[in-house]
This record gives sequence, structure tokens and C-alpha cells, in this order.
Amino acid sequence: MNRWLAVVVLAAAAALQQGCAPAHALETFQLDERDKILYEAQGCNAECMLTSGGRRSCTVKGLDCKVVCQPVPECRPEGGPAVKVCVVVKP
Repeated sequence: MNRWLAVVVLAAAAALQQGCAPAHALETFQLDERDKILYEAQGCNAECMLTSGGRRSCTVKGLDCKVVCQPVPECRPEGGPAVKVCVVVKP
């Protein structure tokens, strides 16, 4: 799992440098039932609430914090959509 965390953190850093549009403080993003938040930087976190069908609506807490999510194509439980992994970081 540490290898995946390193890959996601590197992808997050690259996405932030390329000007991607991640959620900003107090913005929301959606996670499916099997999606994961792998890392939250110190002073940053995401609060999630269960919505319909096992989905979660998450809000980034902490000023200057952003979330970057990446699907993992190799991880498709039961042939469904790829699991998405996210990190909450300070740019």
C-alpha cells in the first residue's frame, strides 16, 4: 500500500503543478462506495457524509488545502469502475 501512496502523492504534486482544478477549502467532491482517501496533510482533512447508494459527499476542511483524486485502473472490484484514491494536501 505504501507504493500506491507514493504514486498518488506524486500524481497529486504533478496535478497541482499543472494547474488542475482540484476542490478547494470548503468545496465538496464525491466518492463512490469503494473510493479511498489515502492521505491527509497536517491541518487538512475531508469530512464525508453518506448519501444515496453508498456514495459519499466530502468537504475539504482547512484553508489552503486541496484534494487530488486519481483512478487506479488496475483495481476494478467485481468488474465495476476503477477505484479512485485521493489525497488532501497543501500546495
